[in-house]
Amino acid sequence: MGLLYNIDQTMLPFFYGGKNLFLDSWSLLLTNPFTWIPLYILLFYLIVKNNEKIFQLILILLFLIVCLAFSDGLPDGIIKPYFCRLRPIYDPSFSQWVKPVQNYMPQGFSFFSAHAANTMAVAVFLSLLVRKRTFSLMLLSWSFLNGWSRLYLGVHFFCDVIIGFLWGVFAGAFSYLIYIWIYSKVSQPNRYISSQYTKTGFNHSDIQIVMNVYLYIILTTIIVACYNVFNY
Repeated sequence: MGLLYNIDQTMLPFFYGGKNLFLDSWSLLLTNPFTWIPLYILLFYLIVKNNEKIFQLILILLFLIVCLAFSDGLPDGIIKPYFCRLRPIYDPSFSQWVKPVQNYMPQGFSFFSAHAANTMAVAVFLSLLVRKRTFSLMLLSWSFLNGWSRLYLGVHFFCDVIIGFLWGVFAGAFSYLIYIWIYSKVSQPNRYISSQYTKTGFNHSDIQIVMNVYLYIILTTIIVACYNVFNY
C-alpha cells in the first residue's frame, strides 16, 4: 500500500473539491444512486424489449446480477475489511485540509471504490451486449462521472477509483464471456444485418431513447446544482 499511498498523496489535491458551490452540489447529485433511477429503468426496458427469447432474457438478467454481485461483493465483502483503509475525509494524514462536502460522510472503508467498480462493470457488460459505439461512450461517461464524484467529495483516493474501474472492467467482461459461452451452447446467437438494429439485435431507436434520458438526467442535475448555488 506504500506505493498507492504515495500516488494518492500526489493526486488527491488535483481532484478533491469542496470550494466550488456548483461542483459541490453537482458531485453530490451525481454520486447519489437515486439520481440514476430513470437510467436504470430504461436500461432494463432496453434489455427486455430487444430480447424476445425468454431463455436469453433470463440469462442476460441473471448474468447482469452476477456481474454486479461480482463487482460489489469483492470490495465490500473482502477487500475493504481486509485493508481497512480510511476514507480521505477520515484519514488523520489529510484531515487538516480534506473536509466533508456539505456534511457528506459515508461510512465504511475506502479501498477500493465499489461505485467505480459497479458502474464500470455494468458499462462493460452492456457495451459488449449491445455493440453500439455511442451507447458504450455514454455508459463509460456515466461510470467516469461517478468515479470523479467520489474523488471530488473526498470519500475515495485516486487509486481506489482506478482499481475499482479495473476490477469493474474484469467483472463486466468476465460475466459477459460466461453468459455468451452458455448461450452459445444452447442456442445459435443471432446476427443482424440491418440499419435498424445493432449486430446483436438491439434497435437503434430504443438505444437512442436511453441515451436521451441520460442526457436529460445530466442536464437536470446541472440545473438543480445551479438552483442550489443561487439559493445557498
